Amino acid sequence: MTPEFRQTYLETKENPKYWHRAEHYSSVADLRPFGYEAILHVGLRHRRSGPKGGCHKLELIDAGQRTAKELLAEIERIFETPIRYRKSTDSEMQPKGTEQLQLMRIDLAADVDAVPVNWFRAHMRVAWKRRLAEIGQYMVITQGEGETLYYGKRPNCLRVYNKTAELRVQHKRLTRSVSPDAEIPDFEQLYGTSADHVLTRVERQIGGGKLPERISTLSQLKNLPEFDPFSRVEILSSPLQPVAAITTDCELALAGERFRQMVAERGLQRAQQEIRLRFPHNPSRTLKRLAPFAFLLDNEKGISKENLLELYRASVTAQLVA
Repeated sequence: MTPEFRQTYLETKENPKYWHRAEHYSSVADLRPFGYEAILHVGLRHRRSGPKGGCHKLELIDAGQRTAKELLAEIERIFETPIRYRKSTDSEMQPKGTEQLQLMRIDLAADVDAVPVNWFRAHMRVAWKRRLAEIGQYMVITQGEGETLYYGKRPNCLRVYNKTAELRVQHKRLTRSVSPDAEIPDFEQLYGTSADHVLTRVERQIGGGKLPERISTLSQLKNLPEFDPFSRVEILSSPLQPVAAITTDCELALAGERFRQMVAERGLQRAQQEIRLRFPHNPSRTLKRLAPFAFLLDNEKGISKENLLELYRASVTAQLVA
């Protein structure tokens, strides 16, 4: 630890107000009361401490609102990361400190304007996610003011949620936590957007040892603009076709109309999963026959997979170059 943070740690480590035990770490604390935007997990229980200390985890808070340089600086305020040296023909010293730290989890996101969560529910699916909830393999969680779609299981999942609703909750919490005499900025001043604005976040969380090799360390964050976190995402993009234009087979037409109704009511992911559960014999062939019926006719503004990726890349590039 840095001398500054070590002093803080030694003075507070026995105080249960700040530090508590956790399942995998000997102690955990939210460091924000001490001026650090991070949560520190000290002493991994499943690994012995070596001569250079134990294994710790540092969780950076609101990482998406800070630049890569600011994140590195925050780490270096807490830990003195050693500089390793590599021998070379000209004996130059190669620094390998903070930027070589391993990432345990990363959340990569795109914020989509004017497209509600329900649109994604009806038009998007994520391939190869096997989380079972009720009769499907993804979850819809309603909490507070918003609805969140979960595809897969944490720490490796994709979620879609109402970002503005999340900010409204944060603003209410802030209002309750300060004294009545304090002047609190209104929602738009604080977050730069209206409290009624429709803003949906599509977020890919990668962790649990599943981080790809090329984005596994802090130094490799520079590769994020070329990385596709939504490679498994499929979004309907073809226009609706009348049933008669798709097939003249009466049984297939009736099945297709029912499938289209299921997609409209329950979303594309759940509709396909129900077909797989109810007709397990060669479900891929069944879904292939029903696929032309899945496209919906609606007047809501949507987004393509390509535009979703463009939003992510523009956001992460701005964060890296700032």
